[in-house]
Amino acid sequence: MSVYIAGPMTGMEDWNFPLFFAVERFLKREGYRPINPAKNDGPSLSRAVANAREGKHPWAYYMRRDMRHLSRADALCLLPGWERSKGATLEHHIAWALEMPIVVWEPFAHPEFGRIAPYIVDDGQGLTDD
Repeated sequence: MSVYIAGPMTGMEDWNFPLFFAVERFLKREGYRPINPAKNDGPSLSRAVANAREGKHPWAYYMRRDMRHLSRADALCLLPGWERSKGATLEHHIAWALEMPIVVWEPFAHPEFGRIAPYIVDDGQGLTDD
């Protein structure tokens, strides 16, 4: 099952890319195929941040590009703060209209991951591998 990761980027330190890449790693370990929009700026965290700092394109350019990726996903994973993000709320609306499963990523303390660890809260539709 492919899972598109959505969350706030604009105005966040390093565009929140560290969390996007961490969630991607977790989803891969769990057997999902994550779609990480932060990778549109580069294949690694350091490259993505460096390229994003160049800021060559307007917000709408990035959203149009991201919509193509979202349309190919089976489910949506929302990161903390998504409800205050213009882009993530748009992605949520589209996923909801397409009747995709939608889950919310909730952090909690765990020794393996340090101060913040991943926890996926099911929205009731269930996020299962087909």
